[in-house]
Amino acid sequence: MANTKAVQFATRRRDGSMWLAAMALIIAAAGWCSHARAAEPFDRGSVSGSLYLGSGSALGNTYTTFGAGVGYMVSEGLMAGINGELWFGDDPKLQKLTPEIRYIFTHVNPVKPYVGGFFTRTFYEGLDDRNSYGVRGGIYFPFSTNAALSAGLVYEKIMDCDKSVYHDCSQVYPEAGLLVSF
Repeated sequence: MANTKAVQFATRRRDGSMWLAAMALIIAAAGWCSHARAAEPFDRGSVSGSLYLGSGSALGNTYTTFGAGVGYMVSEGLMAGINGELWFGDDPKLQKLTPEIRYIFTHVNPVKPYVGGFFTRTFYEGLDDRNSYGVRGGIYFPFSTNAALSAGLVYEKIMDCDKSVYHDCSQVYPEAGLLVSF
């Protein structure tokens, strides 16, 4: 049976005190990790990790989002990674799993531009799961030998999107983050 409720494409925004607290925690972890091993974050063999907390909207509801990710530098500047997200605080519950590939232009100084592509599988509690894909681009701002802040834009599109069900089948949104290598 088809779901007749109009569904909005899931969007994520990082705002409020939760975002600031998460960034403070990640920056503190980056400082601690810099003493553990001073690896260049974009060198071959480097592993990076991320944690994030924020809010997002989907299906006409507002959610609290929590996520974690890991990336591996396959070669200098070429990262393969995977991220997972939990969306909670409203119904239906959502989970997202996103493998990605990202290229960082390592020979540009002092900032490091990046481009990438990804595929996302969104698991909905009680609704059909959806796939989306997209591209991202932005700039890393290295601030230590093993950490960099990032800012960029993301374009994401739902695959096999039925516009009579989904309000928006694609979107552009900002992203900001912290890469810590260890």
